[in-house]
Amino acid sequence: AASAEGYDGPPMDINTAQQMYPEAFIPLSNPKLRQNPNAIRHRICTACGQTASAQWRFWDNYLVCNKCWMRKRSARRRGLPDETVNAQIAAEAMKAAATSGSSKRSKSSKKRDEDD
Repeated sequence: AASAEGYDGPPMDINTAQQMYPEAFIPLSNPKLRQNPNAIRHRICTACGQTASAQWRFWDNYLVCNKCWMRKRSARRRGLPDETVNAQIAAEAMKAAATSGSSKRSKSSKKRDEDD
């Protein structure tokens, strides 16, 4: 499968992110960083793998972007397990990465026309 420009591989999984960006996985013992996630040098969302969020929060000790935090909170309120929403977020991040290249999009729409 061709990858979108500047992207190779799935969204970063928690284990890889933890190795590359240990600061994103803060133990509760560091209250200064707990209160200010923006003080963390390498910020990466441990749910969707993006690094460009304007607002960061913690979810059960993991650094997440505000969008994923909101999704996790609403899922928890509906009684959905965290794993379910994590899987949804990861699937969407992969889908977004796959469709972000404009050349890729036109290829897939051509293919769809042929399939009909």
